[in-house]
Amino acid sequence: MVLVAGCGGQSQTEEGTTYLQAEHQRTEIEDDINALQGGRGGIVWQVLFIDENNDRALVIAQDCVALMPYHDRTYSESITWEKCTVRNWLNEEFFSSLRNEIQARVIEVKNVNADNFSHGTPGGNLTLDRVYLLSIAEVEYLFTGALNTEEPGRISSFEGVDVSWWLRSPGNATDRAARVTLKGAVNGSGELVNSNDCGVRPVLWISL
Repeated sequence: MVLVAGCGGQSQTEEGTTYLQAEHQRTEIEDDINALQGGRGGIVWQVLFIDENNDRALVIAQDCVALMPYHDRTYSESITWEKCTVRNWLNEEFFSSLRNEIQARVIEVKNVNADNFSHGTPGGNLTLDRVYLLSIAEVEYLFTGALNTEEPGRISSFEGVDVSWWLRSPGNATDRAARVTLKGAVNGSGELVNSNDCGVRPVLWISL
């Protein structure tokens, strides 16, 4: 199995696969998926890692595709990833907006939604997702840098402006969700779920 961390600039290789071979493979997959999307005029996908054993790759949108609440309600309320409105939007409206060629290659996966690692806020039930957001633990594994440090490889933007982006993990209370700040640090305490100034970076598994 080859793991290639695409956003943090760091690559991990196993079973004798060289760095250059892994980078070439990552670039080929990115070019392929972005060509299916219709070129570089729309969403640009980046490979987070490659699972050769299962012929699949995990990709993330380079830029945020929208600014929206984690849970679209007038008042912030207790919520988990399973029931939040951004999950419904990603798996329905956003998924439907993808080209048919990409939809056909998306793999539905079972996600474990862990409790907040510092505050113990419940993460909720397992979910089946075609499209989702990264968790705190996944960001820690897939990107370089300590969670609480400002890491350029984790910075994302919306319409050319750097913005914070949502994670699916809960924050320090049930009405807050974790996020990555506009300077690339992970804020595990989170933001109120009805905040509308955080971006959405879709993540999905695609078959190779």
